[in-house]
Amino acid sequence: MTAVLLGAIAARADDATPLANDPFLRPGLVELAPAEAVAPPLELRAVLFAGDDSLVDVGGRIVRVGDEVSGYTLVGVSEDGAFFERDGRSLRVPLPEHASGVATADPTLQAKESDDDAG
Repeated sequence: MTAVLLGAIAARADDATPLANDPFLRPGLVELAPAEAVAPPLELRAVLFAGDDSLVDVGGRIVRVGDEVSGYTLVGVSEDGAFFERDGRSLRVPLPEHASGVATADPTLQAKESDDDAG
């Protein structure tokens, strides 16, 4: 019985038409053109997070909630960014890493001040 089934399967395999594509063949890699660098639409420089009185510096211009800059309306402010809307779409602009709210002293000034104190 087993031999009959194996014979039927083998005969059927010989009659099968070959596949147009090998289903086990991996597709080749597709070379994509390099993505164009897209500049952020707004340059967020600083944030003053103070509830209803919050302000942001966008490209050197001080903006408060409800004001418009470059077609974007400022709708909210957080400690690390600002939220804008334009044409019904929301945009979150994070505060750049270098623009942290913590002021750091210049080490050369610290060294000069400690030299002045010693003398």
